[in-house]
Amino acid sequence: MLILTFRRSERAFINEHTILTFAEKDHQHNARITIKGPQLDFNQWLSIGDTLTLETLPLTIVLLERNSRHQTRIGFDAPDNIIILREKVYLRNRQKRMAA
Repeated sequence: MLILTFRRSERAFINEHTILTFAEKDHQHNARITIKGPQLDFNQWLSIGDTLTLETLPLTIVLLERNSRHQTRIGFDAPDNIIILREKVYLRNRQKRMAA
């Protein structure tokens, strides 16, 4: 399982075409997961320990933790062919490919 920590409104990319966005409800241990991509438009609130399984992608997302610094810890369970990158890493890799 890949575990990443996100701040409010940070994004992650799945296989370059699908974008995950995270937001939280103030003073509650909930986070909203928004997923947009080809043939996929998903928006759901999760509580700590909730698991989200996507049928269009072999991917499971688990909300592991929320803390007072507006950080959300998310677990991703996916096969090796599914690439999950933070937005900063995705953009840096894309710039390298375009420069080559």
